[in-house]
Amino acid sequence: MKKRDALFLVILIVKENTMKRYFLLFLMVFCVLCFSGCSQKTSDETVAKENGKLEQLSYQIDPEYSKTSRSITSGESISYSYDGFLIGFSCRALEPNESLEDIMNSASELDAQNPDDIIESETKNVKVAGLNGKELFYKLKLDSHIDPEDKTEALISYDTITGFTKDNRAYLIRHSCMQDANYQKSIGAYKEVLDSVKLEESAAPPLGTKNIGTYDNVTFTLKNWNVRSEDKNGRVVYSTREGINIFFLPVDSVPITQDGITTVVAALYEAEPETLGSLKVKERSPLSTNLGAGETITVQVGEQELSFAIINQEDKKSGFALFMETEEPDLYKTLLASLKPLE
Repeated sequence: MKKRDALFLVILIVKENTMKRYFLLFLMVFCVLCFSGCSQKTSDETVAKENGKLEQLSYQIDPEYSKTSRSITSGESISYSYDGFLIGFSCRALEPNESLEDIMNSASELDAQNPDDIIESETKNVKVAGLNGKELFYKLKLDSHIDPEDKTEALISYDTITGFTKDNRAYLIRHSCMQDANYQKSIGAYKEVLDSVKLEESAAPPLGTKNIGTYDNVTFTLKNWNVRSEDKNGRVVYSTREGINIFFLPVDSVPITQDGITTVVAALYEAEPETLGSLKVKERSPLSTNLGAGETITVQVGEQELSFAIINQEDKKSGFALFMETEEPDLYKTLLASLKPLE
């Protein structure tokens, strides 16, 4: 994975949701590998579209995405990550005296960019779902973010935000990618999505419940969560407004052995166990939950210390691993105590 590819993924996440910088760095490995895990389909393949809905906005989208991320911050939003580009949807209420242009400008974050990095910016009137809307297209030069020793070609960010309002609510549809080749390949997919957009009479169920999270067939309490990401391998990441990150990974083999612990830690990085180098188990303690027995484990991987829990689900022949930053032990204890089957 080249440095410029990793940078691209982090920039997309920043645009999608403004989180703390250390959170982005912590998630970089996970996100890079999620994005790169979905291969580009060949031009002669025909793939049935997947139906999606956000509040009253319905759409059709290519199901070959590698990851979805949903947010319940300032309304609701959901994005789909593909090989080299992202398509996202968001909806929120208009504030008093707030215009569609205000929301689109805020979503673009153009005001925060160095003017010298803005290559192009254009807004035009469009029709979306039979309604009058706006389309904002812009290109950003990202050379200043590249390691000076990286001699690859300059990074260019291509972004399109299409928006419209209905019943005092603003809907945005976004396309984001880097480099001309990615743009040419993916802009057609974005246009197909726009053509499929409709407004329904009924609203979709909420994307999430405040302070309540889910993983597979499990529910739990998580105060102030605002972003949930999931990839096609069943890996789920919850993030809170305070920048706390909780990783859920499926575990096929329980109980956990020494080799099993190495496998679980390697799975966090989507790496082969032998590539981890020195891994030392520093502490293991039994854990009792409403789902079944488990263990809390602390390991040393090189210079990094990781703490996590492995829970065996009594009604299944598998379990899951739960990684969480230990700076908030009370939040961690509350989450573990609240685990229960999803009704």
